[in-house]
Order: sequence, then C-alpha cells, then structure tokens
Amino acid sequence: MAFVLATSIAARRYEYDILLLTEEEASAGMRRVASSGLADGVLVLDVAPDDERVALARRISLPTVFIGVPDDHEGLVCVDLDFESAAALAIDRLAGLGHRSIGFIGHPPTSYEKSNFPPRVRKGIEMRAAELGLALETLLPEGDGPRRTPIRAAVRALVEGGATALVLHCDDTSHAVALDELATLGRRVPEDVSIVSVGATFDTSAFQPPIDSIPLVPSASCELAVELAMRLVEGEDVPAGVRLIAPEYREHGSTAPPPRAG
Repeated sequence: MAFVLATSIAARRYEYDILLLTEEEASAGMRRVASSGLADGVLVLDVAPDDERVALARRISLPTVFIGVPDDHEGLVCVDLDFESAAALAIDRLAGLGHRSIGFIGHPPTSYEKSNFPPRVRKGIEMRAAELGLALETLLPEGDGPRRTPIRAAVRALVEGGATALVLHCDDTSHAVALDELATLGRRVPEDVSIVSVGATFDTSAFQPPIDSIPLVPSASCELAVELAMRLVEGEDVPAGVRLIAPEYREHGSTAPPPRAG
C-alpha cells in the first residue's frame, strides 16, 4: 500500500487519478480498462518473476510501466531499485569493517516465487559474498506465529554458528524479533553483532537499537514510473528497458568491526 499511496500522489501532480485493480482481478482488469477506455495508462505493481501480465502488456494498446522487473522484461518499460547493487553495498559495508562470516535472513520461501525482488536481493548477497571470499549462510524462515519462532531460531543458529553480522531482508516484525532474540542471547548491536537491513520500506531508525538500512523508497520508483507513463500517454518515444534507481546507505549505528576472538 505504500506504493499505491506513492503512485497516487505522483499521479495527482499530473492531475490524474489512480484506478486500483486488486490482485484478484489484475489481468482481467487490465483487459477491461484497455478495451473500455477507462484509463490512459497502466502501472503494474506486485510484479512476479513470471508475471502473467507481461504477455498482456505486450498485447494491449495502453502505455504500461512495470514497477518491478519480471524475468521476461524484453520490450517493457520497468522501474525499480537496483536490488543487486543494494545487496552488494550491504556486503561491502560489512566486509570493509572486517566481517568474514555473515548470516542472511530473507523472506519466507514462497516470496521467492511470487515476488521479483527477493530473488534479486538473495542473488546479489550471495554473489558479492562469494566474490569477496566471505562465509555466508542464507536462511529463509517462515514468519508466522505469535512469537515468530522460525525467525528466532534462524538468528540463534546464525550467531551461534559464528556469524558476526546479519543482513536482514524481511518484514518489520521480523526485524524487531531478530533484535529481541539477539538481546535474549546476550548479543549487543553492534559490539557483538552488526546488522544491515536491505530493501525495507519502513523506518529502521525507529528500532531499538536503530538499524543501518539500504531502503526501498516507494516515492522514488513510483514518481519515475508515473513520469514515464505520462510521457508515453503524451505520445513521446520512451525506449523500452529497465531503469534502476541507485541504492543509498543510511547509517544508524548498527555496524562496527567484529569482536576480537578471545
């Protein structure tokens, strides 16, 4: 919904309104507005790796912009955060401080099938760690349950297995639970364990302690997507391709050199 709000605000600057098509009617809704003239363009959110709306976007005459990058994006106009670079930036930060063993806690496994960005973050993390010769363990715990027990178990397994730093790419509750579990284990942030959050749309500075972040800022991608859509609506020649927004590291004090052995 943060993206819906950001898209609506950006569209109003051009005196346009947003017609929201929910997931249940996304493809049917695209066909309907394309044939009925209800809309001047389409902005596609919640993009999946094998999104069925890709083929539809190529068939309809309405200008279409994807906020997200499906695996098959040939001929499409796409806008998104450069998640691969964001992931590499997190690893570079930790490696530069001297961390050699890093744990990565991602979204639940189904997210890597239904969303386009979790696989890109994971790939970026794993590739950069391999390039730098770092030990990396990836865990994709389920986030369900009142105490988020799988998240707690993942944090415990990683730090007790020797990880001196964690990269988090999960929801806000999982971030809070991870911090709580570290406190339960008697591990201080950043003295004992460093933490970096990648791709969060929420404010990681509000946690206790605050967490360094490479955020996903909805307004950045949505404003660019609306701008491109308006250019298409006006008949401008907008080349197909992926426009990636450069990541920004926001420091909040959750990273430090790893503790000395002994």
